[in-house]
Amino acid sequence: MSKTDMLLDRIGALSGVAFIGLFVVASTMMGGSDSPSPDDSSGAIATYMADRASGEGLTTALALGSVACLVVFVSYLRHVLQRNEPSRTFLPSAAWAGGLLFAATLLAFLSIQIASGVIASYGDDTQVAKTLYLLSWDFSVVFGPPLAVVIGATSVAGLLHGGLPRWLGWAGLPLIVLLLSPAMWFGFLLALLWLLVLSVTLALRTIRLPEAGLVSRTA
Repeated sequence: MSKTDMLLDRIGALSGVAFIGLFVVASTMMGGSDSPSPDDSSGAIATYMADRASGEGLTTALALGSVACLVVFVSYLRHVLQRNEPSRTFLPSAAWAGGLLFAATLLAFLSIQIASGVIASYGDDTQVAKTLYLLSWDFSVVFGPPLAVVIGATSVAGLLHGGLPRWLGWAGLPLIVLLLSPAMWFGFLLALLWLLVLSVTLALRTIRLPEAGLVSRTA
């Protein structure tokens, strides 16, 4: 394996860490303990959104950067899973497609956030502010299905064909149920942790096994 190939492998593996880091920072900046309830008046919601509009630029940039890192990571993950398959199956493509769908849902969510931040004063159009706020309030529920596909396909492929620690594959299976259940928000947090561990695991293998490529097949 050439030095260029090893560098690309490490970039691909670490892009998962970059995604989690940027996403967590952006989410922290986007939220807040003073966020109004959806049941509050449209005027109160409009005032809140107008007040925070000036600080949305950096948050949006970090969030968009996290989506870019996610696309790189799931593309790299597809390559990893394909390299460890004794015969071609749909699992790597399913993991890749789930990751791209997750990225698309994130972009849809960000488009609502961007639309919410471009208006400095809603004036008499406070219902517009409340509509945008309600759209984003429970938007995270749509993250569950694509994440379940990513984690499910990756876990099953790892258990069947190797390339990942078996404990990581087994740990991913219960997350599928959580991500598709009413406890989706808790599952979402665990899914982010699972993706972080996966990214770190793959990155460590690129460092420890440079002569063998990205991953060696595990028992």
